[in-house]
Amino acid sequence: RPHHYQSPCHEVMTLTRQWAEWLGTHREQYLQRMAARDRQFQAALRHFESSRAQHAADVRAAEQAWGALEADERWKAAHCRMCPACGRVVEKLSGCDAMVCGEDYHGGQRQNGCGHRFNWNAAPAY
Repeated sequence: RPHHYQSPCHEVMTLTRQWAEWLGTHREQYLQRMAARDRQFQAALRHFESSRAQHAADVRAAEQAWGALEADERWKAAHCRMCPACGRVVEKLSGCDAMVCGEDYHGGQRQNGCGHRFNWNAAPAY
């Protein structure tokens, strides 16, 4: 099940980057182009122009979110593997290389996962 606003994990980086780019440059161009044809968009463009400070804050927030996502993805690439059965991201906290998707190998700490048993070293990299 995806946890990124209904988008699969492999699309999150691309979608987030596209959203940040749209906020930063394409939003105003889109509103101007549409306002030339449509009264409803003229009102949207007037609202956008009257709230430029908020727009700048939105762009900064999107850029910060992008930076946090990049840092998170780098961390997962360095510390996580994928379950060979379901593709869920798995982190090895300590102990031996025997893994169970969704729980500690020796029991407890149940989370979402398929229960597949595998070896950490044989699991695909994140």
